[in-house]
Amino acid sequence: MANVMSIALTVLAACTQTVSHKWWFCRAATAFHRLSQYAECIQWCDRGLELAHDNTGLVELRQKAVRGQAAQAKEERKRAVMERKQQAHRAKLDKAVATRGIRTAPKRPTEWWTRPDNAEKDEAAEQVAQLHGSDAQGPSVDDDGFLTWPVLFAYPEHGQTDFIEAFHEASCLQDHLEIMFPEEPAPAVPWDAHNQYKSSKLVAYFEEIVVRQSSYAVGSSCCL
Repeated sequence: MANVMSIALTVLAACTQTVSHKWWFCRAATAFHRLSQYAECIQWCDRGLELAHDNTGLVELRQKAVRGQAAQAKEERKRAVMERKQQAHRAKLDKAVATRGIRTAPKRPTEWWTRPDNAEKDEAAEQVAQLHGSDAQGPSVDDDGFLTWPVLFAYPEHGQTDFIEAFHEASCLQDHLEIMFPEEPAPAVPWDAHNQYKSSKLVAYFEEIVVRQSSYAVGSSCCL
């Protein structure tokens, strides 16, 4: 790409000195086409065709540039539509979170979910990075206005975790625990060597990392 840009600049400089040499216009048009700068390519094709209207190479290149420009404009329209949809979804999600009085971070909840790019990460950012280890899409709000959240279950005693990508806010914690740790004679997970993890025996804690590091006991019958 750098070489193509260099060629384009060289050709532009040459054209200012030898405006009648059609070869330079072909080089310029070709360089801009390779850069996907179709409007410039068409301009240089037109200038070259003024000197050599029967140049089939320039005619074909111009046709390709017109098609490329149309395809490019179509993709830009699609991106614009997608961006508007994403902005509307982010606004809807922000409103839903704010209405519930949920604190996620100093930023908006949709920004909180964005993976940090800087090198300095606090503990909250590190946990966000853990969640990004999966294909989860972060918190979302459905057409009925209900929220779903990514939820990380941690078992410090064994250094293990479980990750629920979409925990519906109307779901009870017990609903998930019964699936993860059923009341069966055999251990539900290989790391539970002493067969202690049963849904009826577990006590869950919610860890807050937004304002200060603290944990709160959560009843298993509570909804998210």
